[in-house]
Amino acid sequence: MSRFLLLALTAALCLTAGGAEQREDTYMTAQKTAVRLDHALRPMELPEIAEEPEEAASVTISAEDAELIAKTMYGEYRGPDKLQQAGVAWCILNRCDAWGQTVREVVSAPYQFSGYDAGNPVLPELYDMAVDVLTRHQTGEGRVLPADYLWFTGNGAVNIYRNAYTGGAVWDWSLASPYEVS
Repeated sequence: MSRFLLLALTAALCLTAGGAEQREDTYMTAQKTAVRLDHALRPMELPEIAEEPEEAASVTISAEDAELIAKTMYGEYRGPDKLQQAGVAWCILNRCDAWGQTVREVVSAPYQFSGYDAGNPVLPELYDMAVDVLTRHQTGEGRVLPADYLWFTGNGAVNIYRNAYTGGAVWDWSLASPYEVS
């Protein structure tokens, strides 16, 4: 009987050893395939989405620019029509953008804004309008005068804006106004 047990144990060990080798080969093959599949099927990484919406960027307005524009509006149009007030400010900013100049350079340039005078008072309603237009200029919302309208002449009651120094199209105020009509 001991011979039978010895033979059975030997057979079992041989089977176990052979089975282990086969299982190891199968395991290694499966592991290599899994690595290849994992690499090939890995999902694309997406950027994280913020849980809370980002706050709007703050707008920085120069008090000096607002004062210069308000002084120019005082001399060019200080009537009750907010569109006309805003038109002066937009014309100034259009020139700043088109010519790469500062507000000071634009309003104080010789023979440009005859209504600008450093001694003009800064009326609160004109200063507020200047700040409003400067803010809209930075945010890109609420434009009342297209960017290519750089010139205007007055007729004693209102300013007439053009997109060319002489001739050109006359602005018809067709953009939606962010201001109440006076």
